[in-house]
Amino acid sequence: MSGATLPSPRIEIRQDAPFFRLGIVPADAALPEATRRPTTYASHQSALREAEIVRSVTGWPIIDFTLSRGGGHG
Repeated sequence: MSGATLPSPRIEIRQDAPFFRLGIVPADAALPEATRRPTTYASHQSALREAEIVRSVTGWPIIDFTLSRGGGHG
């Protein structure tokens, strides 16, 4: 995705050591109350499931940065 412009707002999944982080970019994007949830998960599967819930409510795309590094197999 070099040189490509990422959509905004968006849902991002990243790996931070043994944990997976779910984030909304930009951080001040308007979110419905029902989608405010913890952002740290023990598995890729849990983070992806939560991202799908947020996507279903907002329609925002999910950008999974763990897949580009070979991780994120759940």
